[in-house]
Amino acid sequence: MNQKSKLTLWGILLTCFMVILGNVYFARGQTPQYELYLPLVIKDRGQTIFGVEVSDISEAIANRAQDANVTWIRINGLLWSDVQPTENGGYQWQNVSKMEGYLINAARSKLQTILIIRSTPTWAQKVEGSYCGPIKQEKLSEFAHFMYQVVKRYSAYPYNVLYYELWNEPDIAHNLVPNDSIFGCWGDNNRPDYGGSYYAEMLKVVYPAVKEANPNAQVVLGGLLLDCDPRNVGPGYCSSESARRAPRFIEGVLQNNGANYFDFISFHGYPQYYASYSPIQAEIEFPTWRASGGVVAGKVDYLRSLTNKPLLHTEGGLIYNKNDYIIDPNDEFQRAKADYVVWLYARNISLNIKSTIWFTMNWSGFRNGEMLDKQLNPLPAYHSLSFMTEALNDYKYNQTILPGSGTYGFEFVKGNSKIWIVFSPDKDSRTISLPSGFISARDPIGNTVSPSGGSIIISRPTYLFLGQ
Repeated sequence: MNQKSKLTLWGILLTCFMVILGNVYFARGQTPQYELYLPLVIKDRGQTIFGVEVSDISEAIANRAQDANVTWIRINGLLWSDVQPTENGGYQWQNVSKMEGYLINAARSKLQTILIIRSTPTWAQKVEGSYCGPIKQEKLSEFAHFMYQVVKRYSAYPYNVLYYELWNEPDIAHNLVPNDSIFGCWGDNNRPDYGGSYYAEMLKVVYPAVKEANPNAQVVLGGLLLDCDPRNVGPGYCSSESARRAPRFIEGVLQNNGANYFDFISFHGYPQYYASYSPIQAEIEFPTWRASGGVVAGKVDYLRSLTNKPLLHTEGGLIYNKNDYIIDPNDEFQRAKADYVVWLYARNISLNIKSTIWFTMNWSGFRNGEMLDKQLNPLPAYHSLSFMTEALNDYKYNQTILPGSGTYGFEFVKGNSKIWIVFSPDKDSRTISLPSGFISARDPIGNTVSPSGGSIIISRPTYLFLGQ
């Protein structure tokens, strides 16, 4: 790619982000074990965006999350089919004791848990044999009773869970995944709205039960896959008319008045690693979302064109561009992951997204996306996250910045102090003049970056610490 093309690409990125940033501002059932609701108090953590997902949360993993100063942890999840395998057999909480231990460990570490609820038991399945699929119309009230008991039980001590996400990537059709898949699968390719309106029917029954159990509990719409931009057909959008159906699942939810029955929209978005591209390029040039800002910002733009509901980015990260797990991904990939950590969280802060979840923190992550190895040793991405949460502690996002030479960044302020986080749009190094009040510079994992004279080279995401 020649220099002119790179600058044109970066100009498109800036335009997309400026447009997006301009749009931001907008009881029935078994007696529960814990009858008393204890309000949740989490010191300052609700004010940060930083979160991770884990496949389990032992005490050691909880400590790693706490040491990284994250606020959020996402756990997949609580299976309805485990707790209520038979319709009239009561709730078998002993079947989920391991998961309950995870919740306790998270609460002890003062982590705000997003708990996924999924898996329809056989007696309630609308699609026979499909645990990930929808619930029969006549059994929706039973699921509401179950959710009432779930919230009464888990929003209290010692679990302290307030965020309940209903299924994971429900905008996948049941015929595309195994019956017991952790993904989906409320999607219905025979319906114009891909089944979104029926998902809204479930929300209408469940939401009042959740709020009755605890008015502070939050209902999170299941994390949306949104595999392409459905607003058009062609380059940068969905590839065909038929491909537009699945991402319109959310439109079906909203058209059936579903917005009155959930508190947050959850969505997923990852770029893939390419040796010839920076992670930023990989994100904004994602083939099915590049027309509107990329696989993250484009999805934000689409969702905010539909509703002003607040957003949670519940799965993000940089993944290897092979389907197979690579035992020893190269150092350059690990370095790129560390760089992308800085971009993902800083940019999402600028987009006013409440929470961003890196998928996953522990081994083995999706396509090598993990931050810890099998022995729980930190990888560069974990060090990057830890340094970022420490550096930005008590700082507030202020504005986007254009430091020069085609770079782009974000400014954070605390009193008279400022932090600029500056990015090159591609893999090329760029030189900028030192801003007024320059004190020091650091790379993504906290190593010192030394200026030369009155300028500094930006080759990786760079923190510039500024005084008066």
